[in-house]
Amino acid sequence: MSTTERGALVWRGLMVTWAMITLVLLFALALLVYEMFNQGQQPFALSLPEFGEEEPEFVPTEATVTRDVQLYFIAPDGASLQTEQRRLNYSESTVANCRRALEALIEGPSSDAHTPLMSPQTRVRAVYLLPGGELVIDLTREAVQDLAGSATAEALMVYGLVNTLTQPGIQGGPEARVDRVRILIEGSPPQQVFSGHLDLSAPIGRDTSWVGSSQGDG
Repeated sequence: MSTTERGALVWRGLMVTWAMITLVLLFALALLVYEMFNQGQQPFALSLPEFGEEEPEFVPTEATVTRDVQLYFIAPDGASLQTEQRRLNYSESTVANCRRALEALIEGPSSDAHTPLMSPQTRVRAVYLLPGGELVIDLTREAVQDLAGSATAEALMVYGLVNTLTQPGIQGGPEARVDRVRILIEGSPPQQVFSGHLDLSAPIGRDTSWVGSSQGDG
């Protein structure tokens, strides 16, 4: 056998081997496609990476129920509290109602005779209602920036907050009452942020003795 004939024979052998390999691969691919169809999959559909379900956009809804609540502000004498009636959106969530009341306190009084409890730059970081009636509120440090070491200003701010948030009018469900309030500033007890006079390491209960005698407990 000549060299030319031997080369041609080798070439034909390679082509036959390649053809057999190709047939085996096509057969395997056909089996894979058949199996995917049996499992209800679409083998030729465009596959895109999954990034998880997109969070739906929050769309606020208008509350259909409102309620009159008493907001406690500093009286004209600067040494007591007086109330202003404010109509706020009301829901069955005590926490949501307390947050609205807090935001209304931060917004400030509608009467020029009253002084706000805290700076309008204050923000509500968190509101939690614990079992047993303890409400935890976490405010930004602007809430205490204007106290200037005054024991009276501190007490008026604290009891203005507590008396507002413990009133029955903002209670949601029958079990979700607020008996006392724990105040945090930037996530910590206030004493870690400013040198306070009241002991705020424990929750504070309602105290209407700070309400001006001319008004009583609104």
